[in-house]
Amino acid sequence: MTRLTPIAMNDVVSSVGQPPALQSGPQPVVVMHDVHKFYETGETRVHALRGVTLDVAAGEFVAIMGASGSGKSTLMNVIGCLDRPSSGRYLLRGTEVSELDNKSLAAIRNRELGFVFQNYNLIPRTTALEKSLSRRFTRRSSETRG
Repeated sequence: MTRLTPIAMNDVVSSVGQPPALQSGPQPVVVMHDVHKFYETGETRVHALRGVTLDVAAGEFVAIMGASGSGKSTLMNVIGCLDRPSSGRYLLRGTEVSELDNKSLAAIRNRELGFVFQNYNLIPRTTALEKSLSRRFTRRSSETRG
């Protein structure tokens, strides 16, 4: 049976100690410790994430839930290497991705991550299976050109 771990945005936040993954034992796929993300709009600083600490184990299914404006999309963008945290640590399969440049982030997205977007208009003529397989073929063809 598949295990789904629902996480409310206010449950993700922790400001004390290090997450278990940074201490010992098998390493999770995603480790975030005290991650903050803010945006500057003129003289105003908008905090999208405040002190997020999260571990996701291999094979674990996680649902991130919260009210509108609670930081779910921002968190997913950071986890997906589409955006960088303003501060804190983020490790993906043991690699510190918080400080990587755009080229390195693109390589990680290609090698380690897959995205399922809410919008279904990306390739409207294909099935879900074909969309899933297209990433594999695109990655393989780029690796052979490499």
